Amino acid sequence: MSRLLDVSSYNPIEGEQFFLDANVWLHLFCPIGDYKRDTVDKYNKFFLKLKTKKARIYTSLMVLSEFFNAYMRIEFKMLQDTDSAKYIYFKKDYRSTKDYEDLANDVCRLMKNKIIKSSIRIDDGFSKVNIEEVLNCGTSYDFNDNCYAILCKSQKIKIVTNDKDFLHNFKDVDVVTCWK
Repeated sequence: MSRLLDVSSYNPIEGEQFFLDANVWLHLFCPIGDYKRDTVDKYNKFFLKLKTKKARIYTSLMVLSEFFNAYMRIEFKMLQDTDSAKYIYFKKDYRSTKDYEDLANDVCRLMKNKIIKSSIRIDDGFSKVNIEEVLNCGTSYDFNDNCYAILCKSQKIKIVTNDKDFLHNFKDVDVVTCWK
């Protein structure tokens, strides 16, 4: 059975395993996201606890993809808010610009120097996963979240997330979050 663990009060132990969802990495390393300061502080303090306690922090290629794409979309939304006539379509109006290229390079450097440097790359085990479990759609189904839950369950890794979807949809996965 899953446990919901409070990010503010949970104390990791040395060697304990955690998988950080893309939204947590965004809270930690995306200053343009305009996230609530108290939420950012909670995840930052927990991240520091993980580092201090020498816990094992995992990430995947899919998390990096989510992080990159969300970061770029946040910037695009901000540009749309300042010049909606110029920035209508993400791919057509933004992706071919020098601003996009510069930010993409910055985000890639950030992922390399912060996320990848702070974590262990995890193999998602796609060749061994029960595909029926992956494609088991329910209400408020999120493909990536389902994959993360299956991965973490199979390797007994706790998920650290700020995603409310994890509160009700996944069994047998411990979730560290600020949501109750």
